[in-house]
Amino acid sequence: MKNTIFSFTIVKSLPELEKVSVEDCNELEEIFFFGSEEEGQVENIFAPFQHVCLPKVRSIKIQTCNKMKFIFPYFVACQCSSLNLLDVESCPQLEQIVKFEQKAISEEEGSGVAVNDSHAKHLLFPNLSWLELKKLPTLNGIFPLV
Repeated sequence: MKNTIFSFTIVKSLPELEKVSVEDCNELEEIFFFGSEEEGQVENIFAPFQHVCLPKVRSIKIQTCNKMKFIFPYFVACQCSSLNLLDVESCPQLEQIVKFEQKAISEEEGSGVAVNDSHAKHLLFPNLSWLELKKLPTLNGIFPLV
């Protein structure tokens, strides 16, 4: 089991949540975890509940989470349309802000990674006015370009 804060059940019961602040959680791996690690299962669980996930969150601050590699799964980021402040600091293993769910392409189709076409259909964080990223030595982007 992953070390997380919000499961799918918890998130859907917090539609009025406006602020998330996470500090000094050295064992925390993910903030949002909505299913097993098996391919595709996370998106299948979330699909019936689009527009439910964190519609009013305006501020997310994360500081000193040593094991965290990303902040949002893509489908959670798509639902955070009210987010206007994102502040992330001192997360030494953080690689991406947004993680796309990826699937391997079969040998017949070629090699590499395919990103679901639906990833291109959403404008992420349309109301974001403040982005602060500090002391993130392994950060290689907001989201992967594939």
